[in-house]
Amino acid sequence: MTVLVNDWHDWAQENPPSDVRAAAASPAVLLTIIDGCGEGHAWEICGHDASIGRGARNDVVLDFGDLTIHRDRHAAIEIDGDIVRVRDVRRGNPIFVNEEVVDGACDVSMGDRIRIGMTTLRLDPA
Repeated sequence: MTVLVNDWHDWAQENPPSDVRAAAASPAVLLTIIDGCGEGHAWEICGHDASIGRGARNDVVLDFGDLTIHRDRHAAIEIDGDIVRVRDVRRGNPIFVNEEVVDGACDVSMGDRIRIGMTTLRLDPA
């Protein structure tokens, strides 16, 4: 489950308490745009797999004007227990973790910078 932090209040009101408890029980990370279009927007990511791209079908929608991000699934964040991994779906432009090209999947740590297109995000604990 991915929740846009700016809309958390609306989401919490529309979902029964059992959904909120389930989301809180899952490991979570915060993905924040720190440079580029949409700077300051953040998403809390809970659960196993969250897709990232410009299109509305993605869990993390980066539709702030950076046309170098693919509309469909450009990348994904996977949480497996205590391990957080970013995966490049390879639809054109590569993704970078701390300015190193990601070929396939890469384990990431809190504070790492993930660049997708011309947008840089930071991974933090939620």
